[in-house]
Amino acid sequence: MRLPAIFRRAPDPRAGLLAEALALYEDGLEIAAILALYPEEDQRWLRPLLSTGQIVSNALGDEETASTSRARSRRRCWRRPRPSSAAANPRPRPRVP
Repeated sequence: MRLPAIFRRAPDPRAGLLAEALALYEDGLEIAAILALYPEEDQRWLRPLLSTGQIVSNALGDEETASTSRARSRRRCWRRPRPSSAAANPRPRPRVP
């Protein structure tokens, strides 16, 4: 089934540049080094997008999620004591002469 012409769009060339810049950032390059690879015109709109991505990734990477913290607390508080060896094996062993 083909879509009507009003739903077909040409890919945005900026989307390709942004994807390329984000891939470089994920590979470990600093934002300044990435921006140096592009012309001034592209740097103007790439800089805020890359810095926002850096802020978000730092915030998510540094903070522990609330659910993880709660789960860890529950494990510490509700840890059951291990049964002793007598309670774990209530049947006596037969003695072999």
